[in-house]
Amino acid sequence: MLSKSKIKYVFHIPTAVPPKKVLVHNIARHDANTAPGTEDFRAWFDVPHHSYLMCSCGWAPHLGTHYCEAPEEEA
Repeated sequence: MLSKSKIKYVFHIPTAVPPKKVLVHNIARHDANTAPGTEDFRAWFDVPHHSYLMCSCGWAPHLGTHYCEAPEEEA
């Protein structure tokens, strides 16, 4: 679940993460150099949220820890 009122989408690989924010991306297919907005890959800054998982995919490694959306659970 996104904190819709607090997110700020990014359209390039960021150089820094704003204070008190985290960098998050969706679970669309991507690699270490995929720019946000390419096909279905999206990224944004948001406040930390319990539905974000620490990600180790290798995307934007210069920023350190980033997060991804938790996959939706099937009913």
